[in-house]
Amino acid sequence: MKQQRGAALVVVLSMLAMSLMLGLSGMQSSQVDERLAGNYRSSVMAQMAAEAGASVAHEKLQEAISSNVFSMSSVTACGVGLSNRITYGEEDYQTSSRYNLSICGSGGYYNLVSTGNVYSGENIVSSRAVVVGAFELGVGFLGLSPITIPGSIKRPENNNDMCYSGQNGNAPSYCFRPPSSQSEFVGEELVDGVYNPAITVRDQSDRNKINEMIEGRESNYVGGVEYGMSESILESAADFKQFVDLLEACAKGQASGCAGGGYYAQGANGVDFGSKGSEKLAFYDGNFNGSGNFSGAGTLVIRGDASFSGTPSYSGLIIVLGTYTVSGGGSSAGQGGFNGSIISAPMGMGENGLEFFETSISISGGGGADYIYDAEALSTAFDILGEGARNYWNSNNDSTRKSGSLERDLSAWREVVDV
Repeated sequence: MKQQRGAALVVVLSMLAMSLMLGLSGMQSSQVDERLAGNYRSSVMAQMAAEAGASVAHEKLQEAISSNVFSMSSVTACGVGLSNRITYGEEDYQTSSRYNLSICGSGGYYNLVSTGNVYSGENIVSSRAVVVGAFELGVGFLGLSPITIPGSIKRPENNNDMCYSGQNGNAPSYCFRPPSSQSEFVGEELVDGVYNPAITVRDQSDRNKINEMIEGRESNYVGGVEYGMSESILESAADFKQFVDLLEACAKGQASGCAGGGYYAQGANGVDFGSKGSEKLAFYDGNFNGSGNFSGAGTLVIRGDASFSGTPSYSGLIIVLGTYTVSGGGSSAGQGGFNGSIISAPMGMGENGLEFFETSISISGGGGADYIYDAEALSTAFDILGEGARNYWNSNNDSTRKSGSLERDLSAWREVVDV
C-alpha cells in the first residue's frame, strides 16, 4: 500500500494536464474560427458595399457631370486590368465600410468600377470590386444592329440573274438566305428581355419578306427584324461614301489620329485584320474571300463582295460595299462567331445621283455560330478610326436609338479582382 501512496495525485494531475491541453486546443480553434468568421464578414460587407456602389454608379456619374464636378473629357482608355481609372465619387455605406467609384474607357463605352472597402480604423481589411458598363449614346457605331442593310435586297428577275458571285444552281426569288442551322442573331439588350433589332433593313417590304424566310425560327432572331435606318448617315449614300473615303485615307496613312491600320489591294498577302486587344483598321480594295481560319478585330472595309467559309470570327465592324456570303459550316475560326455589326451597302450612281444599290445576303453556311451585338467591340472599332472619320460620323449622324446621354450596360455587370 505504501508503494501506491500518491498514485491518485499523479492520475489527477495527468487528467488536469490533458484537460488543459484540450482546453487550449479548443480555445485556439475558436480563435481561428472567430478570425475566419470575421474575415468572411468583412469580405461580405466589402462585396455588399461594392454592389451597392455599382447599382448607383451610373446615377452618381450623371450627378457629377451635371454639377460640373466631373468631366468626361478627363476619362482615359482603360489599361491592363482596368487601370488608368479616374475616381468620381465615394460614399459611406455601412459602419466601417465605404465604396468609391471610378471610370475608364474610350470610344463611347466606359467601365464604371465600384470598389467596396471595409476599414479597421484607417486600415482597409477587406476590398471587393464590381464593374458595370455605360454607353455614351449617340457616339460611334452603338446604334447599329448585328446585320444592317441601308439599301434594298435584290429580287432576281429570272433564274440567270444570280444573287451573288459563285452561286450554284438557280437563283432564289429573293436574295436573302438565312442559316438553316440554329444560329442566333442577337440585337442590343436594352433592359431585361427587351432588345433592339437583330436585323435592320431599309423598307417594310424587305422586313416582311425576311420574316417569311425565317418563319418558324423567329426565336433565333432576338430583337426581330425592323425597317428604317436608325442611323441617319445610312440614309444618304453620299454621306456614307464620304465616311468610307475617310476610312480609306486613314488606312493609307493619309489622315491623322489613326490607331493603326492598312490598305490592301485585292489578292494582297499578309493582311493584318487585327485581334482582340490589338484591333486594326483594314481597308481591302476588291472582292474578298475569307478562308476557313479567318479571324480579326477592329474595323474591316471591303470594297467589293465578301465571301467567307464559315461565319467570320470577328469582333467589331465589317463594312461590305457589295454582297455578303457565308458558305460552309461553323465559324471561320472554329468557335465563337461574330460580335459587333455588319453593314452591307453597295453604292453607285443612279438616276438621282449616288445611291445605295441592291445587295444580297446569304448566310446559309456558318453552322451554329452566332451574330451578337457587342457594344464594347463596336466602341473599340470606332475608337481606332482616324479623328477625321470619327468626327465626320458623329457630326453627320443622328440616331433614333441613341439620345446623346449616358446609359448603363447591365450586361457588363461582373465582379473583378486585382483592380
